[in-house]
Amino acid sequence: MKDCPFCFEPVSTEALKCAHCDEYLRCRFCGVEAFDSQRPPRDTAGFGKHLLDRGFLSIEQLMATLDQQLTTRKPIGRVAVDAGLLTRQQVLDVLNAQRDNNRRFGQLAVQKGMLTAAEVDQLLDEQRRTAPRLGELTVELGFLERAVMERELQTFEDALLKPASVTAQSIRRILAR
Repeated sequence: MKDCPFCFEPVSTEALKCAHCDEYLRCRFCGVEAFDSQRPPRDTAGFGKHLLDRGFLSIEQLMATLDQQLTTRKPIGRVAVDAGLLTRQQVLDVLNAQRDNNRRFGQLAVQKGMLTAAEVDQLLDEQRRTAPRLGELTVELGFLERAVMERELQTFEDALLKPASVTAQSIRRILAR
């Protein structure tokens, strides 16, 4: 059990962990994203799966694209130095502390009093904003033509905006509860 840092309710840590990176995600009581979890850039979360499902990318190509995205993303310590929120020495102190325990950079910087949670959120937003887009990388790596990527991105975004359809069957299921 661990207390949510926002609402302080005890929460089973296994219920909050991401299956991929083992980081904590969301408190089931207050709904706040807890423990500095990081969302992927806008077009990564579902767009890669969209391209995979529609046969435009193989799993190997998608993994190569995601690897490239991670390796070209600016580290949060560098983002913090560029923003003037941390010195290089402070970044080194946090990185050294990371070696001793398995915690995220932002968590340790807050714990050490170097940054506030709001500043970490701001830095993570900046890191996401400046990260290379998955769609752009598929073109750069030669996996997709630009026109195909742009058309599929539009199709993907249109599907996200389309309201879910309500059927008689779904209404019966809701009323049966």
